[in-house]
Amino acid sequence: MKTRWMCAILFLVLGATAMAAPPVATAADKFPEKKWFMNGKGYAEALEIQKQTGADMIVYFANYGQSDEKGLCHWFEKRVLGVPTVEKYLRSYIKVKFMFPLNRDDNEIAGKFAVNKTPAIFVAPKDGYHKRLTPFHWQNKNPKPVLPDEFVAEVKSKSSAPRDSE
Repeated sequence: MKTRWMCAILFLVLGATAMAAPPVATAADKFPEKKWFMNGKGYAEALEIQKQTGADMIVYFANYGQSDEKGLCHWFEKRVLGVPTVEKYLRSYIKVKFMFPLNRDDNEIAGKFAVNKTPAIFVAPKDGYHKRLTPFHWQNKNPKPVLPDEFVAEVKSKSSAPRDSE
């Protein structure tokens, strides 16, 4: 009987303690694994998260208009960014996507990244020195998307603190 009372009291104390403790925010709460922040407003939010967490950013500029350079953005997204191994590896990065046409503020950001054609994709460490990634190999003026494993290897090599895929 005494054991039952002690168990009941322990249960109530632990339950009250668990309900009173606020949840601990983690870096993953601030940038969900699959979320892409969009355009300038999202970029500003991503910079704040980067300041708090120190995580590197992936910044991607895409154009889906008629002058979309033969559908290269869709092709890159389907054959590289959409591959499960790439998606899994990029979970630990803050991801930002700019879609053309850009407004004036977004054009300023694109100018800082020296975007002259799309798709353009960069690793942007907290130190602010961004590094361009290679979305395509060009052979006789014909694009060929990089292989997903090549892309992950390049992201690793250009990140501030290279990570292993989880």
